[in-house]
Amino acid sequence: MQAADGEATLVAVRQHRPDFVLLDIMMPKLHGGEVTRRLKSDPTQPFIPVILVTAKGDSKDIVAGLEAGTDEYLTKPVDQVALVARVKCCASRRSMIGRRSRRRSLWPGISPSSGGSPSRSARSNASAD
Repeated sequence: MQAADGEATLVAVRQHRPDFVLLDIMMPKLHGGEVTRRLKSDPTQPFIPVILVTAKGDSKDIVAGLEAGTDEYLTKPVDQVALVARVKCCASRRSMIGRRSRRRSLWPGISPSSGGSPSRSARSNASAD
């Protein structure tokens, strides 16, 4: 899928929920950093990896992209092998986050951060039986 500008990208992502988003920083209407920021701050959206591909390679641009929430930042000209590797990393990360999210919803009271141990309230409820 393609979008003509940043605003169209937001609409397309909300409609199609792609596996990842590949953006340029320099886009009409909304720049890639702002699109990334909006996607990452929208609680109604699942985790969707964002890869910024841009000619802006200064460290301040890279930092701004990362602070906006991008998952990967590549400068042009893009090495095809590097791009494929980054897409695979993002897909793996998304899959792992999806598994954690499903596990959390299937096992209420068990916190992934506790190493899979039941939370205090889940232990209390289990011992009350």
